[in-house]
Amino acid sequence: MFLGRRCFIPSTICTIALSLAVVLVFAGHVVAQSVREPRFVTVYSFPGQPDGGFPRGTLIRHSKSTLYGTTFSGGDANWGTIFKLGSDGQESIIHSFIYGPDGANPDTGLTAGPDGTLYGTTSWGGLRWGTVFELEPDGTLTTILTFNYGNGAYPTARLIRDQDGNLYGTAMGGSGKCALYGCGVVFKIDTLGQETLLHDFTGSDEDDGFGPNELLRDESGNLYGTTAMGGGEPDPGNGTIFELDAAGAYTLLYSFKGGADGARPWGGLVRDCRGNLYGTTWGGGANGNGTIFKFDRAGNLAVLYSFAGGQDSPFPNGSLVLAGSKLYGTTGRGGDYGYGSVFEVTQHGKYTVRHNFSGGSDGGYPRATLVRAPGNEMYGSPEQGGITGGPCGTFGCGTIFKIKP
Repeated sequence: MFLGRRCFIPSTICTIALSLAVVLVFAGHVVAQSVREPRFVTVYSFPGQPDGGFPRGTLIRHSKSTLYGTTFSGGDANWGTIFKLGSDGQESIIHSFIYGPDGANPDTGLTAGPDGTLYGTTSWGGLRWGTVFELEPDGTLTTILTFNYGNGAYPTARLIRDQDGNLYGTAMGGSGKCALYGCGVVFKIDTLGQETLLHDFTGSDEDDGFGPNELLRDESGNLYGTTAMGGGEPDPGNGTIFELDAAGAYTLLYSFKGGADGARPWGGLVRDCRGNLYGTTWGGGANGNGTIFKFDRAGNLAVLYSFAGGQDSPFPNGSLVLAGSKLYGTTGRGGDYGYGSVFEVTQHGKYTVRHNFSGGSDGGYPRATLVRAPGNEMYGSPEQGGITGGPCGTFGCGTIFKIKP
């Protein structure tokens, strides 16, 4: 059941008042506004091994002036890193993954725990299928769950944590109900490190979807999420929106048709004060290049914006960020230079590009969700661009940027 008294962003609660007057047709006809270039600063460029490279995960502000994050590669063994970045621009590696019990190739960001503890996942390593880890403030890393395919495989979405210290997450594969790599799972890890499978996706057999993305949890303990594929016709489906209530009961809320309504959501959801959910799809829409959508409490989906492609930047990545009455996100391609963009969209569907990535010193191909900071600033981490000519060649190893829309 949707509840709508407070606004929820994954792991963050904000109380705001919204005035919602939303485009309620699948037209995607709102014209993109002209670019107003805001203040944009590259605060760090990754040089690659032995430093990190290819930051794919969402950054986290775990103290007043320090950012923490992960890189998919780089580090001592080139299997990825956990790093921190101070307000002075100084970056340091906290942990280098070695493709052992600690895992390898973290593909998402970190989650804050008590007293400076951080939690995260690796998409590889362990027994091959990935791990869940805890990182203590002194840099000690402990693997608290090793995936074995039967209990999930390839976790690529950020964990969320409840008030009792339980962790919730998804794995893109595993479970054994689909051929090859499995359909994925939703899992819970309690404070003793015991895992419970909350849902085992079956793919197109029962139309519940497969390939789950990042979760959103409300104040009643209900979980909401999307799957990248599955959900019915046309086979193998174009993705879903689902709910898992506090008792673990699964409800399919919406199946994307792959047309004007969108297809293949690759990010999670955000929620406003009224309980409406917002997200993006990587494909579909009026132009086949993805959408920004609203899903209301009555079960109706409305497309707020359809990406046109080209300079309009197709293929949105990551989850949206709700700031006041506006939504912010990134696209992984397109824009003026073809390397993606940062965008803003109102809940009326007015779309504005806030930065076009050049693939140079400012970065390129952003995948991670933006993170808010004081002063209406946001940070992000495109996985390429920045320093070239090193281990990452002409592509660059990625950057961290700050933007004030």
